[in-house]
Amino acid sequence: MNNFGELYRRLRKGKEIQLKEAAEGIMSPQAVSKFERGDSNITVSNLLLLLDKINVSYEEFFELSNVESLSSIIKTFEVEMDWASAENLYFEWQKLIKKYQRLWHQTKRSCYRHFQLLAEYYYAQMNNHTHRVSLREIIEFLLTADYWGKYELFIVNYVSFEISSDLLNVKIESIIRRTKNDLNTYQILDFFMVTAGVFFKRSEYDNFIKLVESIQLKMAPQKVITNLFFLLFIDYIVPIK
Repeated sequence: MNNFGELYRRLRKGKEIQLKEAAEGIMSPQAVSKFERGDSNITVSNLLLLLDKINVSYEEFFELSNVESLSSIIKTFEVEMDWASAENLYFEWQKLIKKYQRLWHQTKRSCYRHFQLLAEYYYAQMNNHTHRVSLREIIEFLLTADYWGKYELFIVNYVSFEISSDLLNVKIESIIRRTKNDLNTYQILDFFMVTAGVFFKRSEYDNFIKLVESIQLKMAPQKVITNLFFLLFIDYIVPIK
């Protein structure tokens, strides 16, 4: 966390907050000073509390620290896939595939392996290749994950057509229960829209309507703009069936 301490010091001083004020109630000023100098590390919970004291969000902090967070990796891959799909040029696809293949070999980080497989699959699909790239590795990963967080909700949208409706329903119910009134995140809305499309394409209108009603029940009381647009989409598409 050496670079974290240096960054924290710059942000704190930039906001003209004294060391003693930032440390109060969290750690001793001496401990914070050692962290800022890179002489010691601190816990994540203390770092979050220290960031609150200087009015800096953890998202902003990690972005400024140039740490390649999962959020930035997801965003980059999404943009790259959109570009490769729009252009559909051999060299663009190969560049994308080789990039994530290299990152996977270098880091053994599973998301890079998944992105490599997704790029290979969609390249083959869009160019009508007879060789079928298997998505089994990604699907098994999703099947074994009891909790679908931001990452799982992101990659499932690329493979949902390969997942049974029963499992999709189980995950939908789990997500709606756990999020209660907080359904305005991009990943959850995206997952619901993609899944609604899967049910519709499979002519599973009971599943489609059940999903729609569950979402309406949770989202209607809120006034979040993304929710309102989603409800308008639902109101438009339901009569079409």
